[in-house]
Amino acid sequence: MLAFNLVLLLALLGSCECKRLWTHELLEIHTYSEDESKIKLEARIERQGRYLVGISGSGDLQYDFDNTTLFEVIIHHSSSGSESDYKPLPMAVPKKRLVDLKKMYDDIVYPAMKDCSNMPQIEGDLLWPWPRDLYTFDMCNFDKGNLPEIMSEGYYKIFCTFSGEVNWSLSYLVYVKTKLI
Repeated sequence: MLAFNLVLLLALLGSCECKRLWTHELLEIHTYSEDESKIKLEARIERQGRYLVGISGSGDLQYDFDNTTLFEVIIHHSSSGSESDYKPLPMAVPKKRLVDLKKMYDDIVYPAMKDCSNMPQIEGDLLWPWPRDLYTFDMCNFDKGNLPEIMSEGYYKIFCTFSGEVNWSLSYLVYVKTKLI
C-alpha cells in the first residue's frame, strides 16, 4: 500500500505545474552612469492599456567588460512602502565578476529580455566577450525567467550595480501582490 501511495504521489507531483503565485507592478526605474561616453542609459516605465506595464529604453555600451567588471544585486523589502520600513533581503547576488554569471544570465535575464530587446545570447561558459552595441528595450517586464514561485506582498527596491572601468547602475521599485488563483 505504501508503494502504491508513493507512486500515486509521484504521479501527481510529476503532473503538477509549478506556477508563480504573485504578480507585480513596476513603479519606478532609475539609471546612473559615471561616464556616458562608455555607457549611456535611458529607461522609462511605459503602460499599454490597463494591465500591460514594461520598461522601455536603451543602453549604449561602448566599453569592454573584463575580469575587473563586478556585478551585484541588493534587494530591500517593505510591507508598507515607507522608507523607514525597508529591510535588506538575503535573496541577492553578492559582488561577483560579471563574466562568471553566465547561469544567472541564461536563467533569469535572457528569458525575460529575449522577446523585448536585442540582448545577445552568449555561447560558452562565460559572459565574455560582450558585444559593444546600442541595446534597445521595448516593454520588457519580469513575466518570464526563473524567478521565485512565492514572494511576500509589498514593495521591493532592487539595486543592480556594475563596477570596474565604469561604475553604473539600475534600480527598480516594484510592488508585488499575491495572485488570486
